[in-house]
Amino acid sequence: MAQGSTVRAEVSRWLSHVRNLELAAPAPVRPSFPDDEDETAGKPLAVLLGATGGSDRSAPETPHRPTGPPPPLPDATVVSAVIGRPVEQDSDAQAHPLAEAGRSAGFAAADGTMVQLAWVDSDLLQAHRCLPRFLRRELTGVGEEAYRAVVGGGVVARQGDHVLMVMGRLPDSADAERDQAFAGLARAAIGAGRPGFEAGAP
Repeated sequence: MAQGSTVRAEVSRWLSHVRNLELAAPAPVRPSFPDDEDETAGKPLAVLLGATGGSDRSAPETPHRPTGPPPPLPDATVVSAVIGRPVEQDSDAQAHPLAEAGRSAGFAAADGTMVQLAWVDSDLLQAHRCLPRFLRRELTGVGEEAYRAVVGGGVVARQGDHVLMVMGRLPDSADAERDQAFAGLARAAIGAGRPGFEAGAP
C-alpha cells in the first residue's frame, strides 16, 4: 500500500494487535499532463528542500554551463560593512558542498556571527523555485532572480548564468535585520563584476 492510502483494520483491545487489514481507498495521485516535464523531481537536492514535483512552469530555465567565471566573492571588509559588524575570513571554513570549483568563502566573529557565500550549482536555484510559496520569498533588486528562505533567511540569487548563495547566523539580530544583511551581501557579490558598483549601495 502506498503512503497516504486509507485502510480499515481490526485492532485487539489490550495489545493493539492489528488483524484483517484491508485497503479502503488508495492514496491520491497528483494529476499529470502529457507535456509536464519536471526535471527537478527526484533530484536529491530538490527532495531535501521539500520539492515534490510541479515546479513553477513560468520560471525560466537556468543554464547549467556558465559561459565564464563569476565575480570574486566579497572580502571581509565588504562583508563587515554590509552586515554592520566586524568579521574576519575563516580560513578553516569548509566550502559549501554545492560550491563550484571551491568558490566559497566563510566569515566569522567572536560573538558567534557566521556568514557563508558561494557560487553554487544552478540546481539550488531550481530547488528554491519548487519550494512551496510559504517557505520562500521572491526578492527584487537582487540580481535577475532571487529567493529568500523563510526559515533561516538564506538567499539564493541568479545573475546571468551564475547562482549565488548567502547564508549564516547573526546573533542578537532581528529576522528583518538579518534578511536585509543577507540580501545586501548578495547584491555586493553579484555587483562586484559590474562597472561602477559600490558595495554599500542598495
